[in-house]
Amino acid sequence: MEQIKILSNIGSVSKKYSVYRDNVEIAWFHYEKSGEDFLCSYKIGSGFEKKHTTAILYANALMDIIELLQKAKVLVDRNEISVLALRVVVPYMDFILDMKCTSEIISKLTQLKETDPLHIHPVLEEIAHVKELFGEDIPLYLISDSSFHISARRRIPLAFAAPVYTIGYHGLSCESVLFTLKREDILHSKLIVVHLGGGSSVSAISNSVSVYNSMEVSPLSGVLMSSRSGSIDPFAVLLYMKEQDLTYERALEDLYTCSGLKVLSGASGDLRIIREEAFKGNTDAKYAIMQFVDSIVANICKAMAYTQGIDTLVFTGTIGLRASYIREMVLEKLLWLGCVLDHYKNVDSSHMCFEISAHNSKIKIYVVQVDEMREMHTHLQKILQTKV
Repeated sequence: MEQIKILSNIGSVSKKYSVYRDNVEIAWFHYEKSGEDFLCSYKIGSGFEKKHTTAILYANALMDIIELLQKAKVLVDRNEISVLALRVVVPYMDFILDMKCTSEIISKLTQLKETDPLHIHPVLEEIAHVKELFGEDIPLYLISDSSFHISARRRIPLAFAAPVYTIGYHGLSCESVLFTLKREDILHSKLIVVHLGGGSSVSAISNSVSVYNSMEVSPLSGVLMSSRSGSIDPFAVLLYMKEQDLTYERALEDLYTCSGLKVLSGASGDLRIIREEAFKGNTDAKYAIMQFVDSIVANICKAMAYTQGIDTLVFTGTIGLRASYIREMVLEKLLWLGCVLDHYKNVDSSHMCFEISAHNSKIKIYVVQVDEMREMHTHLQKILQTKV
């Protein structure tokens, strides 16, 4: 009997879904917020569509997907779907591994939701949609975005009641990079992966094993980000909370949504808008871009300490893929390392994986488009095979 699986990847401003029949992807869907508008791009079989949608359908994307699949005659009945999987980002060691979503797990997430509502609330909402549409009996699995980094964990040097360790994120992205490098037969014993997007991180990977990720306990740390602070002096956070008279909940919200490039530029957290402002002569926007680049370079250099050098550098994520000028600015600051950019190759973004290093570069440099949904499916397959 054919097995139909739906994979769900919920972000802060987007939702991605893949539908697999047995081990073949037969459809994908991408819902996103664009200002006040909502967009939906999807592919079912060989047919691609892009349309405006509504806030209601965005909130109930799973129901919309079922209807679209039925309209395309891929599904007759929602009961044909045999299993679902949901990507999770939870800053607790209890959720670092993939797991089946049970009532006990839902209860634990509910207890933790106020500690990181930006990531946990959407997970709980998606679980509620699954239960509403498919009932209590359908198998639902939580795919951790952190499990790849379990080999890199380090204890946080604070006197917690029980030890707290780094967790790391963008693990599925790193696994996808490794898959692509292996497929393309690219050597990478000392690999640095630079994932740049709304959330950004740098990972150090030694012989395909994670040894460092710049996002430590939460996705707030490391590289300066769109609206997140990145790593800053803990005293600055305490000072900010005192000055603004903030509760934990409000401080957390500000660190996630009202910091980073957004506050530095004074214009936006969107790098495209910041760049436009910089071209207009906005000095704050220029400074924000420069500090963003400096932060990326600093985190690359820190990551290199864990691999004891570097032979391969990969850019990925939305900004990593699209912003060739950011790649150029970063690599200019790494000339001392032997990173030499081929400027012609750097503007060619027509491939899923392409090299941008010059022939005389000591370091091989690539741009890779990751497929986190494929990695989620790989994780899910391992879970299901283990259960057989």
